[in-house]
Amino acid sequence: MNNTEKKQLILKYIDDYQSRSLLNRVTKKLSYFHKQLYMKYLIQFKKYHKLEVPILTGQKMNIVLPDNISSCLYTSRFFEIEETKGFAELVKDNCIFIDIGAHIGYYSVLARYLGGENSKIVSIEPTPSTFDILKKNTNYPSSIQLNIAMYSSTGKMTLNDYGYRYMSLNSLKDARLDKKIEGKKIEVDLDTIDNIVNKHNLKPTLIKIDAESAEIEILNGASNTINDLKPHFFIEVGDFESIDKNSSLRIIDLLASFDYKPFEYNNGFYPHKKKNEAYPSMSLFFIHETNINELNIKNS
Repeated sequence: MNNTEKKQLILKYIDDYQSRSLLNRVTKKLSYFHKQLYMKYLIQFKKYHKLEVPILTGQKMNIVLPDNISSCLYTSRFFEIEETKGFAELVKDNCIFIDIGAHIGYYSVLARYLGGENSKIVSIEPTPSTFDILKKNTNYPSSIQLNIAMYSSTGKMTLNDYGYRYMSLNSLKDARLDKKIEGKKIEVDLDTIDNIVNKHNLKPTLIKIDAESAEIEILNGASNTINDLKPHFFIEVGDFESIDKNSSLRIIDLLASFDYKPFEYNNGFYPHKKKNEAYPSMSLFFIHETNINELNIKNS
């Protein structure tokens, strides 16, 4: 299959999944029941289960239940409906994709599938236990896996490891949760996007950043890459008063200073209108103004 056919397969799977037909709803309930019951059991007794499951492309991935992302792949074969669709639209043949906060590698696996054998995927995850699973899922020729944290400078910093249940929230700052949870403290190496790009001779076309409130610091270490290469960005934003107030607006304003425009995705790319209040957890796509003609932009 070519890139277009692969994208159509992904979109068809999600559309079929979202179908409101009676047969679809009944099938989903029957499929979910025992899986949800099993995950409740794991949570109640503080257990975890490593297994391999198929995802929407037909590929298999290693997951750990009851982690949030793993649970989505276990029950529905994908994670984040609109984000997955928007991501698929941006990934071209032979892409060079940097996945910062790769977790177990969902977006890295999708990028490899869509970009083909000549793509180069750089998957970056600082938590050692999560990184071990990521390596299994992204063991492709020409792929690069880095067990480090990205930041605005090099050095070392303490990472909060919240265990398998909350491993999608592992971060250099407090977890993005309404409740306080305690994690194991791990010292990790820091590096910058600019350093990684130079060290591995990369010309990234797309960079994903999901780093639990460290996104602005990571962008501060990418000025040369942004200026010289103008890659697309796919960034998780969200404001938490106790962690980093107004961080989302700071991300938008920083990239705007490099002539980037923010977009949301909802069955198409829409220009994002800046909010005056705190941002909820959401994803934005940032495209340099010289590349906006690549998008199929819809009116808001």
